[in-house]
Amino acid sequence: ELRSLDAWNHRMRGVWHLWKDTREHNRQAQEHFEKAIEIDPGQAGVYAFLALALSQAIIGQWTKSHEESVAAIERAARRRTTPT
Repeated sequence: ELRSLDAWNHRMRGVWHLWKDTREHNRQAQEHFEKAIEIDPGQAGVYAFLALALSQAIIGQWTKSHEESVAAIERAARRRTTPT
């Protein structure tokens, strides 16, 4: 259920950046997904996009710590499965 056009806007901007497949665009995608979650934490799809962006950062070797990135993916998954 869409509850906020601002959240949807951040989600779509995040998707746009995600498909650019560069370190900088990945960082921007993550920021947009986090903002969308902050505005409307009930949007399940945005958590999946955040996990995808975090996974892309691992694959691209754009992270400082593989372990921290995996933990961030797990946190994103848990945040969505925790009742809001």
